[in-house]
Amino acid sequence: MTDPSIARHASDSNMAVHAYAAIKKRILDFRYVPGERLSEAQLAKELGLGRSPIRTALAKLKSDGWIAVSPQSGTYVKSLTEREIADLVDLRLVLETHVTELAARAMSDEDLRKLRRAFAAFCPKGVANLSTRAFDDFNEFDALFHVTLYRTGGNALIAEILANLFDKVQWLKTSAPPSAARMRSGYSELRRILEALEAREPKDAATRMREHISNAATFSAQSRAHERGNGAAVGRAGASAKPPRARRAA
Repeated sequence: MTDPSIARHASDSNMAVHAYAAIKKRILDFRYVPGERLSEAQLAKELGLGRSPIRTALAKLKSDGWIAVSPQSGTYVKSLTEREIADLVDLRLVLETHVTELAARAMSDEDLRKLRRAFAAFCPKGVANLSTRAFDDFNEFDALFHVTLYRTGGNALIAEILANLFDKVQWLKTSAPPSAARMRSGYSELRRILEALEAREPKDAATRMREHISNAATFSAQSRAHERGNGAAVGRAGASAKPPRARRAA
C-alpha cells in the first residue's frame, strides 16, 4: 500500500513543476514583464494551485535568476543588467563551445541529417533573401540547433545549465529582434558550425560556435547602446533593475 504522505509529496512536487513551467512561460512571453510584482496569492488563483507549489516554484525561479525578492518590494520579475548579460555570455562561451566539441564527436548521423533538413526548411530561398519577416523562423531554427547540441553532447548537467541560459538569450532576443543583416550572418554562422559537425571536426566546430555567440552578443550590445543613445528604454528584458510596480490582472 502506498504511504499517503509519499503520494502527497509526489503530487506537490508535480504541481510545483507545473507552476514553475507556467510562470516561466509567462515571463518568456512578456505577460509578466521585468519589474512587475508577483503575488503568491494571485498566482495561486490564476493557475488554480495551492500556495505551497507556488512558493516552491518561486524559490526555483529565484535560484534560476528569473525573479528577485526585496524586503521592501516583495517578489518581482528580474531584469538583467549589462554586467549580468556579460556574465551570461561568458558562461555560454565556456560551456557551449565545450558541448559543441562533445557533440561533434557524439552526434548521430541521423541528428546531423535532421539539422541539415531543418536548415533547408527554415531558409528555403537562401540566406541572401532573408528579411526581418523571417525572425520567427530564425528563432525557431536557432533554438532547435542549440538544443540539439545540448542533448547530443552527452553531459546532462551542462545541458540543463545551458537550457536555462538559452531561455534568457531568447528572452533578450525577443525584446530587441535582430536586423535582417544579423539574421543572415547568424544563419551563415550556424551553417559553418553544421559543416564542422558533419566533418567531425570538434575544434573547428567549437571555434565556429565561439564566433557565433560572440557576434550575437556584440550585435545585442550595440542594439542596447543604440536604444540608450536615443533616450529610449533598453529592451524590455535588458533594462537595468527598477523598483517593481503593482502587477496587473492577467
